[in-house]
Amino acid sequence: MFSRRQQVIWILAVIALLVPYLGLMAVGGYALWKNGWFWVYGGVTAAITALVYGLAVYLRGRRGLQEVTPLQFECPESWPPREREAWGKVERLAQQAIQGEIPTKNIDDLRNLLERLIREIALHYHPDHEDAYLDIPLPQLLKIVEKVSQDLRQVVQQYVPGSHILTLRDWVKLKQAYDFVQPLYETIYMAYRIATVPVSPLNALWREIRRYVTGQAIDLSLGELKSGLVSYVVHRMGFYLIELYSGRVVLDEVEFDRACLTAEQAELRAAQPDVDDSFPEFIRIVIVGQLKAGKSSLVNALRRTWQARSDVLPCTSNVQCYLMEPSTDDLGNGLQPLPGLLMLVDTPGYDNLGEAQAFQFSFEEIKKADLILLVCSARMASRKADREFLQRVRQFFQEHPHWKMPPVIVVGSFIDELRPRHEWNPPYRWEPTEKRETLSPKEKSLQGFLTAIRSDLELSPTEPVVPVCTHPDRVWNVAEALIPAIAAHWDEARGVRENRHLHSYQGQKYRHLWRQTVNLIGSTARLALKKIGLN
Repeated sequence: MFSRRQQVIWILAVIALLVPYLGLMAVGGYALWKNGWFWVYGGVTAAITALVYGLAVYLRGRRGLQEVTPLQFECPESWPPREREAWGKVERLAQQAIQGEIPTKNIDDLRNLLERLIREIALHYHPDHEDAYLDIPLPQLLKIVEKVSQDLRQVVQQYVPGSHILTLRDWVKLKQAYDFVQPLYETIYMAYRIATVPVSPLNALWREIRRYVTGQAIDLSLGELKSGLVSYVVHRMGFYLIELYSGRVVLDEVEFDRACLTAEQAELRAAQPDVDDSFPEFIRIVIVGQLKAGKSSLVNALRRTWQARSDVLPCTSNVQCYLMEPSTDDLGNGLQPLPGLLMLVDTPGYDNLGEAQAFQFSFEEIKKADLILLVCSARMASRKADREFLQRVRQFFQEHPHWKMPPVIVVGSFIDELRPRHEWNPPYRWEPTEKRETLSPKEKSLQGFLTAIRSDLELSPTEPVVPVCTHPDRVWNVAEALIPAIAAHWDEARGVRENRHLHSYQGQKYRHLWRQTVNLIGSTARLALKKIGLN
């Protein structure tokens, strides 16, 4: 977006450029009309314009030409809080560079900026080392160099015309030719400007005004472009530095993808042994809550909306798993489809967390969860156990910053028993409304219930609370609100899963060390045998 000053300068520049040509067009059009050639010229011009436009459309569709997208880079969904905190430092440095607080006028300034970025990211992960930038394994550094080189190759190949034809010698010659021609052109043009002043002072004055205004507009635009490129370089470099110093670099993508596929296959087959070979995308949803909060009723309500691919299977002695897919009939009734399947994990209810053994089962499942459904019953006034459970979950992920906490959706159950109990005439307005709107007594109770949940559990504004009725005869707001809430957090849940797979894969360092040792011993033995003539 252009600033207001830049817009004004560009408008003046366009006017300065167009006025002479518009005047020429007016005079020329009058001359053509006077001599009877106006419509002939107009028809030929329209035909050429249509031909060129049609050719451009044809080439665009034929060759799949794409528009140039703005340079931008976002924080990946799979990054845990530690990496997101480091990303905040990257964004702060980029903003300072854009606003001019950090100079970026020349190559030396840019190098100093990138060196500062390296130091800040390295110290973020290794604060106890003054030379923290050295705390990286050599193979991971080489992998990052490989990725940067690949990115640079793609940019040059796609956006530099002739890069696949010109050699390095050609580029050197072009630079030498430019260095020779540019000052010569400036000298000749300056002589022309001076020589035309006495010949046509008015035209010379108009040309200088136009040149000044156009130059100002171009300088401002180049400044905007430079700021955008600096921002992109800092963000891109920061991304690679975070991947490098956090240990998230995957040296062998093929091996990592195979490990992820094996883990997901094992997880799917644990819930459904006869699952087919397609291995559809899915997320693991862990359902937790107090005793008699309505967790099993919620599963049953979801099973009416979704079809269980298998009967209930015990994941452990106290946990039940369901692998479910959307019902075709319900999709026709307006159910929002999800990108994959749902693996529902029904955990035993907890009460007093200090004594209940069920808490440990639920907490172990939380570590393997992609998304958490916390069920709070309208029948229970006390939510102390829920608050303590959620606090322990948050504390665990704060103590393990390399793990990413699953998104939490709080489900308010048994809302049909809110006062007045005899009333049940959905749908109800349960989301915050304007004060002047008239609410029914049931809607007032419902909104008060949801407000109390938010206050008792100390939820953030981004953590949703969805009320549902799971009574077999009056299921409500499961397909209408709960499924869409899950869909809204699908990408974040998949990010949690990807981060968990990466953490598990990177934990196999000693297995890789053993493989390296075996390879070294084998190579050394073959070399020794070859030297003594036995191989």
